[in-house]
Amino acid sequence: MTLRVGTRSSHLALAQTKLFVDSLLSTNRNLSVETLIIHSQGDRLLHLPLAELSKLEKGLFTRELELALLSKKIDVAIHSLKDLPISNSDSPLTIGAILPREDTRDILIWKSPPPVQAGDWKNYRIGTSSPRRSAQLLEMFPGSNPVPIRGNVTTRLQKLLSDSTYDAILLAVAGLKRLNYISPTLEWTELARGFSSLQLMVIDSFLPAPAQGAIAAQIRSNDSNLLQILQSVHCQKTAVCVQAERALLQLLGGGCAQPIAALAEFVTSEEILLRAAFYPTSHPPAIHAQARVPATTPLLASEIVAQKFQQLSSDSRTISCVYKL
Repeated sequence: MTLRVGTRSSHLALAQTKLFVDSLLSTNRNLSVETLIIHSQGDRLLHLPLAELSKLEKGLFTRELELALLSKKIDVAIHSLKDLPISNSDSPLTIGAILPREDTRDILIWKSPPPVQAGDWKNYRIGTSSPRRSAQLLEMFPGSNPVPIRGNVTTRLQKLLSDSTYDAILLAVAGLKRLNYISPTLEWTELARGFSSLQLMVIDSFLPAPAQGAIAAQIRSNDSNLLQILQSVHCQKTAVCVQAERALLQLLGGGCAQPIAALAEFVTSEEILLRAAFYPTSHPPAIHAQARVPATTPLLASEIVAQKFQQLSSDSRTISCVYKL
């Protein structure tokens, strides 16, 4: 059986697809795989900041892959799950497997040392196109200056080196690890020797975007045979956690422009803790909430946190207009 796997064209997308393919083939020796590159609209609109793209239609980084699935050009589409819009239960497409999650943290990479004193961050320019990261930077480092940046991971690192616009950039640890640019001990690898002059600092206090660090394999909903095959690479613990995070995102409006951060983790073998932050005005301060629930009820965690956001918001209209239980 030959499986046609669709992926975006970036180095990171190809690396994530290779992770999926290698894992699948290691447990299914009778399979062969053909990889097809599909160019997304989001990849073609590199002149627009991500905040502007979010105002356009949903799925700018995933829609072409989904169309290829629906037309049966491919059998599986590989996505960064945080980019994949939440589908209705009657959708002709479904998530067939979610791979084990990578490190969920963000990392600050700089060429100009960040200020030592908290009050000295004024005009320190940090490249990011994420509204969530921008809001978190302004909250943690008051006076810092988030500056829009687009491009894949390598392009952003090259811009940091060559462009005086940026003192630093903020990226996901997961992407750097999957590209083999940094080691498990968070040091530059030989493959990234061109960037070794740049310094690294993981920001543990930032909650990630919902489903950050998770890879999803999307298939047609009626392909029960393929769904069974994909169970060999599916990580149920990751699936439970990202279900809680993505359900919260949906309750708060899904594709809306407000920055939302969420992370669910197993705190015992039978319980998860969902922690989240919501910026109603796209600027600090954030509203923080959390819920600890049985791992069998991840949707309950998202409902509890959404209710807490509504109760804690200083502008209840902001939450009420998007809260949809």
